[in-house]
Amino acid sequence: MKTTVGQLLINEALPEDLRDYSRTWDKQTTKQVMRQVAEKHPEDYREISRRLVELGQHTVASANFSFGLSDFTPGKYKKLKTEMLRRKSQLIIDNNKLTPKQKQDKLVLLLGGEIDSMVDNVLEDGVKGGSRLADIIKGGAKGSSSQYNTTVGAPLMVLDHKDDPVPIPILNSVSEGYDPVEYWASAYGTRKGLMSTKIATQDAGYFGKKLALAGQRGVVTEEDCESRNGISVEGGDPNNVGTILQAKTGSIPAGTVIKPEHLKQLKGNDVIVRSPITCQAGQGICSRCAGIRDSGNFPAIGDNIGVSAATVLGEKLSQTALNVKHGGGAAGDKKHYSFADVTNLFEMPKHNIKSAVVAAEDGVVKDITEAPAGGYNIHIGDSTQYVRNKDDITVKTGDHIQAGDLLSDGIPNPKELARYRGIGGARMKFMKSLQEVAGKAVNRRNAEVMSRIMINHIKVTNTKGTGNYLTGDIIKYDDMVRDYVPREGSEMTPTGSSANRYLEQPVLHHTIGSKVDNRMLNDLKQKGIKDILTHNDVPDFEPEVQRLYDHSQRDPDWMARMGGYKLKDKLLEGTHRGAKSDPHSTSYIPALAMGTEFGTDVKKTGLY
Repeated sequence: MKTTVGQLLINEALPEDLRDYSRTWDKQTTKQVMRQVAEKHPEDYREISRRLVELGQHTVASANFSFGLSDFTPGKYKKLKTEMLRRKSQLIIDNNKLTPKQKQDKLVLLLGGEIDSMVDNVLEDGVKGGSRLADIIKGGAKGSSSQYNTTVGAPLMVLDHKDDPVPIPILNSVSEGYDPVEYWASAYGTRKGLMSTKIATQDAGYFGKKLALAGQRGVVTEEDCESRNGISVEGGDPNNVGTILQAKTGSIPAGTVIKPEHLKQLKGNDVIVRSPITCQAGQGICSRCAGIRDSGNFPAIGDNIGVSAATVLGEKLSQTALNVKHGGGAAGDKKHYSFADVTNLFEMPKHNIKSAVVAAEDGVVKDITEAPAGGYNIHIGDSTQYVRNKDDITVKTGDHIQAGDLLSDGIPNPKELARYRGIGGARMKFMKSLQEVAGKAVNRRNAEVMSRIMINHIKVTNTKGTGNYLTGDIIKYDDMVRDYVPREGSEMTPTGSSANRYLEQPVLHHTIGSKVDNRMLNDLKQKGIKDILTHNDVPDFEPEVQRLYDHSQRDPDWMARMGGYKLKDKLLEGTHRGAKSDPHSTSYIPALAMGTEFGTDVKKTGLY
């Protein structure tokens, strides 16, 4: 056997069945191995953790380790790439046919498009060149690839205090030294980092509080809702570990709890897994749809995975905002998103320059013309929709468009999506948007929980089919659907003959009341859904997605609203409507206020 001393020492601390002398040991490997230890040798988990920690401490203390100049010397990739960018940048700057604004735009496009590849390749260059600093970052022990690029590579471009790119090439690294122009340009990023550190804590703290208030109802209330639906995901996604496979894939039967060893077999397939997004629990979320969480087990009844997901997201975003100072304000490509963009996704302002334009009606793109005041008009049928930048437009003349399609790059407003795609369609897009905007600050499983919580309100338009509510009431979709009975005239129709009808029963991630359009039909056909329960008439409600700030104010329990905002208005409203409060509900606020049954076992009291 050919291996290293380090591999021998690490494997000696592991059980025999988990030993592997050829794997690369980094942060991700550590997580995977310790997860396997928890599953196969839970009684030895503590002892194995202790051995590995002591091995690491002893190695660090006894190793003759130091950095040298070679660890900070730029590699060949950086030198060749920056020389090419230097020539291209100079050509743009010297082009007298371009206006100053056009020069800036071209520089931003050139430099911004190279940043991600520069960051990745400079790190790989360092690892191949034997840089110990690169090895530490690659292994996940400390630092980031972006910080290494600033130190040894080239930042290329930084952002100013408004998160706008500064159109000045920065082609030297900190180890080489900046020239005067690069120094002054980088000062923008340095100042941004310092100021972000000052304000990030308060902004992230306030955002985290709102997230927790919205997530308070995300309690596990039953073992299994027996939902037959789920969300479609890429089979090899590591976030699938711990979820339940809803449909047989290959030799893996339906109902299997996905483990790390299943990912290789599932990779490359679209698989359907159970999810909080499609859970049909009477209230809250069921344990099986929640899946195995960080504890290594399915959550117990009474666990609040909503607050847990909100807390993790709030803390991660807070740290991300604080870490701006470490990157020196380095820019990314044109899809760079900031902490403000995450809050905009949750607060859904009417006007947001980074929002995607959502088609308001079906039709064919007749033309795309320049608007008199700047920007571009997209003409669809008899309507016109405005897009700020030509480069953002994602459609072309002649394209067939459906209401709810995206006409430009960016993050769509969930309110607009729900209007055209229904609650389920908006939930799926919100989950993906949150992953895109927040990046590594959120994993998909937590994004699913937050998506269910955030996209969960409807406005009653007809009291006939929605229960004991008044026309105009804004209620939770999950509260309505709990006792929903399909309307008279509902029919089980073949999927291919259901266009322009409305769902009366959930299917996949699509929810009751969603219009069956071509987008949904294609989705159902791909998943082999042959028949669906539909109705010809519009539903008795319409989506009414609430921004994060308003969630606590829409709680059905008047006392639960007291943990939020606009307390006077909501107390008066509760008085006028004769609202009630239940200390045994999924909200913790009434129970805390009344001091009800502290220390009792929820399973014995039957609170859920």
